[in-house]
Amino acid sequence: MPDVRLCDLRLCPVMRMVPAECVRRVLALVLVWITLAGGAIARVPETAPPDDSAPASESAEPGRKSGSQTPRREDPREAPEHWLRKLARLTSTSPEPHDHSRNHPMVLAAFRDVVKLPSMCTVRVFCGGKQVACGTIVDADGLILTKGSELDGPVVCLLSDGTRHPADLVGSDRDSDLALLKINARNLPTIRWSQGEPPTVGGWVVTPGAEDLPQAIGIVSVAAHRVRGGMLGVQLTEDDPGPRIVNVVPQSGAATAGLRPNDVVTHVDDKPVKDAESLIASTSGSLPGDAIKLTILRRGVRQEVTAVLGSVTDTISSRRARFQEQLGGELSKRRFLFPSAIEHDSILEPNQCGTPLLDLNGEAVGINIARATRVATYAIPSSVVRPIVESLKSRALLNVSLEPQPTSEPASIAPGR
Repeated sequence: MPDVRLCDLRLCPVMRMVPAECVRRVLALVLVWITLAGGAIARVPETAPPDDSAPASESAEPGRKSGSQTPRREDPREAPEHWLRKLARLTSTSPEPHDHSRNHPMVLAAFRDVVKLPSMCTVRVFCGGKQVACGTIVDADGLILTKGSELDGPVVCLLSDGTRHPADLVGSDRDSDLALLKINARNLPTIRWSQGEPPTVGGWVVTPGAEDLPQAIGIVSVAAHRVRGGMLGVQLTEDDPGPRIVNVVPQSGAATAGLRPNDVVTHVDDKPVKDAESLIASTSGSLPGDAIKLTILRRGVRQEVTAVLGSVTDTISSRRARFQEQLGGELSKRRFLFPSAIEHDSILEPNQCGTPLLDLNGEAVGINIARATRVATYAIPSSVVRPIVESLKSRALLNVSLEPQPTSEPASIAPGR
């Protein structure tokens, strides 16, 4: 194996995946260690550290007797050179650049222990014989959380042990796009939720799959935030009695509905609109594809029009930009309007949503809910998911309690007995 030098860290393919701030922090820690050790890491040998029987160094401290007891050695796994050597071994096996990609099996193997248990809690969800999503087991008695908008028709869940189970829909939450399924199974492994703070920007996150290796690894790019919904496609200015349209985005929902510059919007779905902020709030609370009724004043004449909202990407981006966005693969159909979402750069297919998002302790910090862009995936934070799960669980218990119980009829007595 080639020597590992400190200056070579900037050339390491794995290090190039890490944000610059993280690299600076790692290098700072290494330099601190060098200073404290009173030396420099110029070369990391492959040979084992010298044993206790080796002669004393000529550079021993003044006054130390030769043959005196040497200090206790630190665990070599705690030393920086151990991790430098491990990093070099990970990145020097293959000369091909693509072999150092984040989702290469050798890189994923470093996170095998993180997903060892969560992978047993991850299921694949099928509708009509086609995988449409994944799911996370949240209760040992067969309750599975998944992406609700992808469910269309009879559902079958494939567990990590290879068994298939028909599933019933217990309930769904439209805001988060989460749905709870019920299968006839007992004593299933369940996901463990993180009780700590949500992951910070630059932190590693891991998505398990059905195998012993992660489905994907990534880095948090944006902390939990609200994801906007539908967009009308107009530029507004304040006027009386409501906001006035200055510009209409071509091919937007507003353009299709026939809205024009200088139209004044007074009502949305029969609710008064007094300013631009209230108009934006009334549309961003709806999903792309939802229809809204607008009341406008055009040259002083009251009119009503119906507009179908578009998405931010479809409304603002040009055709070329949208094409480039699609180069990274298919995006989720429902990828907007979430109450809160962690944005990370793991690359997942739409039918891999519903998987848990893990921290490096193997605890779920969220549920992957949408492939949002070419380089971004959204996950609903666990702090939002847990109350939803409890609410949907209560529906499952209510359904069980309302099921008619079999009644035993008295045995008939034969005549003459």
